[in-house]
Amino acid sequence: MQFKKRKFGSELRIQGNLMHPYYAPNYGEVKKPYYAILNFGSHYIFNRYTFNLKMGIENILDSEYTTFADRNTIPRMGRNGFTNVLFSF
Repeated sequence: MQFKKRKFGSELRIQGNLMHPYYAPNYGEVKKPYYAILNFGSHYIFNRYTFNLKMGIENILDSEYTTFADRNTIPRMGRNGFTNVLFSF
């Protein structure tokens, strides 16, 4: 879901996987249950061609999950924030 108004924009995103039926145990892949995580981000464009600031939070609900391809079922990153500053010319 996205919202944009002039120079400001934000989005709420759900990311996940269903149970993956095709995996290769020979390569260390194992069967994993489905998961879904919730992410939020927003941005502001200060000048159309030069400066853009993005900030957000990933895995808002701090869900513990792994994918079928993760080695030794090590969990993916929990809740975290990010900031991006983009300069273009």
